[in-house]
Amino acid sequence: MRLFLLLSVLLPLACSQPAAQAPTAEAGTPAAASTSTGPTLRMKVDGREVVCTNVFGAYNPKGYPPGTAIVAGDMKPDGSQPFNIALYDIPNTGEYSITREHDPVKWAVQYIDPTSTDPFGIRHLAVNNQAGEVFRIRFSKLGASDLEGSFEGALTDDNGKHVVRITEGRFDTE
Repeated sequence: MRLFLLLSVLLPLACSQPAAQAPTAEAGTPAAASTSTGPTLRMKVDGREVVCTNVFGAYNPKGYPPGTAIVAGDMKPDGSQPFNIALYDIPNTGEYSITREHDPVKWAVQYIDPTSTDPFGIRHLAVNNQAGEVFRIRFSKLGASDLEGSFEGALTDDNGKHVVRITEGRFDTE
């Protein structure tokens, strides 16, 4: 419940910020190559290229604890499929690994599957992963609104039945 409340606060923040629009691919549809110099957030979800829109990033945003890093974007133009990373306790650039042992309020990586008919299968989180599954995030830059890095790993739904594999994830929020 605490994680839901945290994410319900972060998503409106992420979506209300002005951002350049990146080319979009519906989940499962190959994306066109981006020539945009604006914010980018892209990944492969179960092998399918996805490019997010409404990309937002912040490090140490006002009102959050020091070391908070947020990266978010919409995977569908209507905003029905958000993807976000919201981590506390990030003191500097480097690699961070999230497992089921982490506090979901401090280490939130969330993918929403709007096609799921199971209410416990809609939200996929890194902290739901089975033992041995890891989600890795590498921050190469942590600026106030300019975060750069990469990510990959598994995200598991709330009932533990479905795993989404994300590879080749990249972000540059400025």
